[in-house]
Amino acid sequence: MGARRVISNEIFERNLQVLGERFPDTARLLKGKTIEVKGIRIVSSRSGRPYLRLTAHGVDQPLEDEVDPARQAKEEIARCDPEARLAIIKGSGSGYLLRAALAGRRFARVVLVEPEPAFFGLMLAMGDLRRALSDPRLSLYVGPGAIEESIRGLRNEYNFSCEPERFLVVLPPYVVLRHPAIGIRPGKEEAWEVRFRELAVTSDRNRATLDRFVDVWREHIWRNLPAILRSAPLTALEGVAKRARVPVILVGAGPSLDRNVSVLKEYADRVAIIAVDTALRSLVHAGIEPHFVIAVDATEENVYDFDGLPTRRLRTALVMVPVVHPRIPEFFERRFVASYGHPVQNWIEESLGERFGSLLVSGSVSTIGYDLARYLGGSPIILMGMDLAYGMGTHASGAREHVGPMNRFESRERNLFEEMKRAKITRPGWGGGTVATTLQMVRWAEWFEREVKKTSCRTINATEGGMRIAGAVEISLERALKSYAGRNRFSMPRAEGFGKAALDRFSRAVERLRAGGIASETVWRRLLLWESAVRSEEEQGRIRKEIRRLLDEYLAER
Repeated sequence: MGARRVISNEIFERNLQVLGERFPDTARLLKGKTIEVKGIRIVSSRSGRPYLRLTAHGVDQPLEDEVDPARQAKEEIARCDPEARLAIIKGSGSGYLLRAALAGRRFARVVLVEPEPAFFGLMLAMGDLRRALSDPRLSLYVGPGAIEESIRGLRNEYNFSCEPERFLVVLPPYVVLRHPAIGIRPGKEEAWEVRFRELAVTSDRNRATLDRFVDVWREHIWRNLPAILRSAPLTALEGVAKRARVPVILVGAGPSLDRNVSVLKEYADRVAIIAVDTALRSLVHAGIEPHFVIAVDATEENVYDFDGLPTRRLRTALVMVPVVHPRIPEFFERRFVASYGHPVQNWIEESLGERFGSLLVSGSVSTIGYDLARYLGGSPIILMGMDLAYGMGTHASGAREHVGPMNRFESRERNLFEEMKRAKITRPGWGGGTVATTLQMVRWAEWFEREVKKTSCRTINATEGGMRIAGAVEISLERALKSYAGRNRFSMPRAEGFGKAALDRFSRAVERLRAGGIASETVWRRLLLWESAVRSEEEQGRIRKEIRRLLDEYLAER
């Protein structure tokens, strides 16, 4: 049966003109091309509407509904999840799916991916698509680069990171619609599926994390605001160990710590000591006051690492991020605050007119501690208590064992207890032999190995136990300290809070935000960037009211 309306050069040119206004690169790709696809025939459905048939290699089968392809497309859209706000269409076909997806206001974004320009050109010649092509909700990816470009486009559009060159992808609820023509060219669809699946898995993980913790992080930052403003920025610590000509000791809470903590005590004043949160109690009980202790967890569990210790009488300064549990900053007289990529924290920095300085985040407080050691600039960096294995227990004596959920803002060590009960992995050990460890600790060791290779100064693994870290020199702690301890006492830098000028700038920014207006609305969108990925507009409205209340309290106290 012949088609009621065959392909038309006139219709093609009209569509191409509109296409060129919004998608000039795609229009240039089609300019002057023949409007045909080998092995594809256009025939009339029973409703009179044209549809596509595959007629190649002895096959003759419909690619769209033979009765009414337009109705079929509408029904497919009607079956979609009503919560979906993003529709991704693989393959252009005759354009029925595209029209149906853009009909009404069901989807906030419609993405069409067509690796074959000839198919897309055929669609443009089969019917008037000017309204669809001019719809601002439409994103097009056509041609040989469509697979990578579409993934990159989705990643950029739904990136909720507030830091340049970093990604926090959270896709909205979505549906993927498939036109059978996408499967005609072997490998095209499969390649897209692999790349999209990677993006979707990342998005799902980010969404779950944000959904679970975004309210906790926001609440902690606002509750920590007075402590943040009375802390010194991390930038005050840059290069302090280098200028003092002392090495930096990074102390983990591994069971080997018990073996040589007494050696560290003898040299404690001639090195810069960084303790992870879980190691502080062990060091204090041994009579050692580390210069710095790191806290990055948002959970209440982290509070117990400090509770009951005479932290305000210690020389120890807290290096924290804004999302830590609000009780933790109260334990310390001296504090340094580091950036952590949260939208609210970024606004605080900009309002103060000062940057805090940032540390590399990689899921473990120990890895953050290594980056802090580099930030201090001392040489060499000496690791102790960094077992990354077990056999003598999970922690040094005095260190707490507690388990809780892990996310971007809490150290992965908290989940190890249960993991240790499962299958063991063996890896080369410090000084020879093998040790039992877990997959997660292997990942941390690999992180250390990559970073040790990048680090200009020498890294010494003086743990005297645990897993080998390739690239780190293995010697005893006593030998390392005898060889590298500084001649002079390492003096703690002052932890001065932000000055009056910075605090005045911040107060003015708060007042502008409270005053409202267009500029204020822009700031609100930035402040609630992460909430906008996982919270409804109604919920965001309630969050705004709560933040306004907290800001009023700040201004009243100021």
